[in-house]
Amino acid sequence: MSKVAFAIEGLFKMVEDENARHTDWGWEINPEGLYNISRRATVTSKASRSTSREWDWPERRVGRWTVDDQARIDFVREHLEVVHRAITNGINVKGYFMWALMDNFSWLSGYRKRYGFLFVDRDTMQRYRKKSSYWFQQAAEDHGF
Repeated sequence: MSKVAFAIEGLFKMVEDENARHTDWGWEINPEGLYNISRRATVTSKASRSTSREWDWPERRVGRWTVDDQARIDFVREHLEVVHRAITNGINVKGYFMWALMDNFSWLSGYRKRYGFLFVDRDTMQRYRKKSSYWFQQAAEDHGF
């Protein structure tokens, strides 16, 4: 796991919680933090919208046509469960947005990280649906999971 060190002098410094789960790249996984920030946003501004909810990790294609990204499914499900609980508890959540539809260029890491529901083969530029895209489609069609 790589260490993430972000700070802007006089404004903030990220502090690592050693008891927390982290991605392979060192980012903390904290669905409960999403609940807390949504609650705070409702108190201060009446509504919340969450963006950039994505997990970046190395991926590989399985077979010819898909990528098995069960960890992404688990990650998204955990966060959607928190959003649902927030709404049930009266927190005014207006949106939950994934970071990207497909693998893209990261301003921090270039093309080393993989995001989104579509895998991009960078040699051919062919796109492949990841397992998570099928799961998310089914969850949307079923209005839940």
